[in-house]
Amino acid sequence: MMLIVLLTGIFIFLIAYSVSLWKVNDLQTFEVKTVQLPQGFGYHIYKGEALLVKQEFIPGVAGNIPFKNEIEAQIIGDLVVSKLVEGNLPTVNHSDLIGLKITLK
Repeated sequence: MMLIVLLTGIFIFLIAYSVSLWKVNDLQTFEVKTVQLPQGFGYHIYKGEALLVKQEFIPGVAGNIPFKNEIEAQIIGDLVVSKLVEGNLPTVNHSDLIGLKITLK
């Protein structure tokens, strides 16, 4: 009985460890590249060599407003990647932008 409990515990640990490695490896396959535009910045997200997201305007904001600087574009690109890795929709809403202090004008 004790052996079964021990083996079950080891099995669960190995599965959890494998899943955590998978998420780390998945995160490493995404890359955010900021792009300079005539009026500001945007970002592209790649998985390997495939372009997944081409975002040249601040998402979740009315109008076509680019990011004011490269750092803000990178911050939101990283947020989108984290959502993709977690298996969530990569949406960005107004509260995300406010919480991350993204310039909206």
